[in-house]
Amino acid sequence: MKAKINPRLTSNRANIFKMIEEAATPVCVDTIYLELIKTGNKLNLSTVYRGLDCLVTKGLVKRITIGEDNRFFYEVAGLEHHHFLRCLCCGLILPLEDCPIKEYEKDLSKKTDFIISGHKLELVGYCSSCSKGV
Repeated sequence: MKAKINPRLTSNRANIFKMIEEAATPVCVDTIYLELIKTGNKLNLSTVYRGLDCLVTKGLVKRITIGEDNRFFYEVAGLEHHHFLRCLCCGLILPLEDCPIKEYEKDLSKKTDFIISGHKLELVGYCSSCSKGV
């Protein structure tokens, strides 16, 4: 999904957004920074943090937490609700296409008379490359 970038964004913020938009999976700050440096962008880590804060505030990017350390990852806002598989060895993150909890959430809400406003699911294990050594 290509989002329309606000023309008032600085070039650094536009580059940060483009990098996130082109990523196949959610990306962390370090990955964003290193990729931008590799492509010749001259910026420092604090510029990336400020740019991400701005993009989150403008609603262009969504900040999510993945893993026990609650590290922040970023993805384009407005994507369909999804969950993740995370490799415990290499850290690979794969988004899941379907949400297996939607129906369970509805049933649970009816049974408990609890208004459920959302949920988060992360499945952990070993990717095909890492599982060869397990």
